[in-house]
Amino acid sequence: MAISLDGWTSSNNYGFLAIIAHYIHPVTGELGASQSGFYHFIPPNIQQRKVLLTFVSCLGVTQGKILQTLFGTVLARLESKER
Repeated sequence: MAISLDGWTSSNNYGFLAIIAHYIHPVTGELGASQSGFYHFIPPNIQQRKVLLTFVSCLGVTQGKILQTLFGTVLARLESKER
């Protein structure tokens, strides 16, 4: 699993941050070869998936320390929801 953060500022100076989880998911069926006989970089029985974990409005999304704090807060919230 990989996590990506995408922060930006709108034209009216509102800050936004999206946190996305990226992962691969197996699909039932046989592993197949491409027409050239070589396997694809990602085998046909694997799907790339992504899930939006959160989308928030915030100030100063370009500052690393703020991103770190916000990311930690989001992870703590997600962890508490699983309990």
